[in-house]
Amino acid sequence: MNATISLIHFPDGKIPEINLIRDVSKHLKRGHRWIFADCFDQKERHPEGLAILKSRNEVLGFGLVQPDTQLRFRVLCLGEEPFVRNNNLFHTMTLWSELQWTKAVAIRKHFSSDLTNSFRLINGEGDGMPGLIVDIYDDTAVIKHDHQAVEKFWNHQGIAAKIVQDFPNIKTVYHKRRNDDDVKGVDILGHLKDEVIFKENGSFFATNIRDAAKTGFFLIKETIEN
Repeated sequence: MNATISLIHFPDGKIPEINLIRDVSKHLKRGHRWIFADCFDQKERHPEGLAILKSRNEVLGFGLVQPDTQLRFRVLCLGEEPFVRNNNLFHTMTLWSELQWTKAVAIRKHFSSDLTNSFRLINGEGDGMPGLIVDIYDDTAVIKHDHQAVEKFWNHQGIAAKIVQDFPNIKTVYHKRRNDDDVKGVDILGHLKDEVIFKENGSFFATNIRDAAKTGFFLIKETIEN
């Protein structure tokens, strides 16, 4: 692991705590990582961003508060994970993000081939990295989020550096926002071309990533190579 590349922005100051009023511990341990607004005291106001999740004075985990949505809390990792250090949350979050990234890359390394050079590298909660989507289109990577809380948490410069480190053919990394935003997206590395050509199962496709829906194209989940 390269300790000089950080995948996350760790906030300054004390990390706030958010308390549950309903016991959802079994729900979390089964792998469900979304907690909705009715599980919290609606009279309390919680700041957006990283927080410690507690129930009956016990730390259940760590995650992101979205105070303006019914999906109120995204769990990043549970307090019982072996790498967790409750007295060093920066270490915990850094190690957690590195582990999740390494697992996702190992699963998808084989997708880069003569027949296919486009695939989803990071699939948000499916890869244990809530709110983070990274799609690869040949030599172009696209980062996308579905809420400003996760956009502020993930370090785009660090993610771009990790992408290039693990996939040296990548020349452009683009952060795509919603098409109705004032700024549709930002070049993090290189310059996004007006049209990106990529290949999937031996067929060539083209997309205008800047104006297209989602990250630019609907990539299939599995790639079958004969």
